[in-house]
Amino acid sequence: MAVKADPTIELVPISNSEPEKRVLCENYPEGGCISGSGKRIRVSKVEMLTIQYESPEQARNAAFQIDQWYAGNWLFDDVTNEPVLESFVQKVFNAKRPALLTE
Repeated sequence: MAVKADPTIELVPISNSEPEKRVLCENYPEGGCISGSGKRIRVSKVEMLTIQYESPEQARNAAFQIDQWYAGNWLFDDVTNEPVLESFVQKVFNAKRPALLTE
């Protein structure tokens, strides 16, 4: 689905010498984060982080707490205020930003 929307999308490899770039549950709020699910994804030369939760409610709550985006049980981080990424997650995943829904 994502590749059809933007063929340049790519998974960003993280070497063992760059542990600070790993996407870990310990860096996110709310229980239910699935360990090992974090990824760095590059869309149009801009990186975003994704991490999976056990339920959509947990992903939504985490997104609200850090003012980011979610779709289903996935959280999209480093998206807010990046127009390319905001457009991408809305178009491809119908992602929502919970902080905007409560304003």
